[in-house]
Amino acid sequence: MPIAQSESFLAPPQIVTPQGATQQSATQQGATQQVGATSAAVLQDAQFTPLRTIIPGLITEGVSLLVGRPKFGKSWLVLDLCLAIATGRPALGGLTPATGDALYLALEDGYRRLHRRMATLLPDGERWPARLGLTTQWRRANEGGVEAIRAWCQSVTQPVAVVIDTLERFRARRGSRGGRHDYDTLAALQQLAIEQRIAIVVVHHARKTDARDPFDTVAGTQGLSGVADTVMVLKQRDRAAVLHVRSRDVEDSQSLMTFDPVNCRWVMGGAAPEPGKTKERTAIIDVLAQAAGPMKVKDIAAATGSGRAAIDTLLSRMVADREIVRLAQGHYGSKIVEAVRSSQ
Repeated sequence: MPIAQSESFLAPPQIVTPQGATQQSATQQGATQQVGATSAAVLQDAQFTPLRTIIPGLITEGVSLLVGRPKFGKSWLVLDLCLAIATGRPALGGLTPATGDALYLALEDGYRRLHRRMATLLPDGERWPARLGLTTQWRRANEGGVEAIRAWCQSVTQPVAVVIDTLERFRARRGSRGGRHDYDTLAALQQLAIEQRIAIVVVHHARKTDARDPFDTVAGTQGLSGVADTVMVLKQRDRAAVLHVRSRDVEDSQSLMTFDPVNCRWVMGGAAPEPGKTKERTAIIDVLAQAAGPMKVKDIAAATGSGRAAIDTLLSRMVADREIVRLAQGHYGSKIVEAVRSSQ
């Protein structure tokens, strides 16, 4: 039955003629099935299992994109989510996850860094969970990578989630088809996620240029966001960060996120308020968040189009207001970015 290829049924997925249907309608249904479609009458009677929730309000079974600028703490966030799933402890400060086996593909890290991050997130000497699989190398999507994830699902007792960090290291190598490779990669992962009833979270970088709509910052083609079931964009706003969520299966939301530089965990707060900073302060925060490192006053002035004297005074006020950090004489940085960078 075509529906059974992509959804899970409470009842066995068998094509049956609804009671009271005429012989003509039954014949029409048979013809519909022969061309690989499902009739509306059969779909009406179908019963589906409830959608599996992995992280309440954020992640369900299917493919989710987590998007943010480089060095903004995305890897800390997803590793902590994997630990929460494997151990059953709360995630993001208070969300109860589905518990089971998780697989983290840390494709931009080595085992030394991964060990250091695990020790930071689990500092009390407890045994690290056997239900969390870790690797720094994996085959690309078109080289058996998707099939390898399927094999992992079949090798564990209760597969719940797979995190791919990042899409750049997993997708098919770029060729003449360009951005189509990204779409095909996510489409194959989505089919696998539905088949196995797991969440596959794919970490992806935001593009360099900013946009009024956070979801327009997803690097690549629009089709990339279109195929994902959920898109989460982690973006700096004023003193904190905001996690923007747009999904087919959970309610759209904007939540405040705070990064603790001591234990390197993200904590989710309440709903994000509307921006209240002046455009000058917002411009400085955005420029520093995009910078590769600390910036000099003259460079900040040039990037924001402000006068040197005015920007010097404003930077001092923003440091006093704890919106940005002064790293050395005449050098400034993003509060969140520098906290994440110091924890690497």
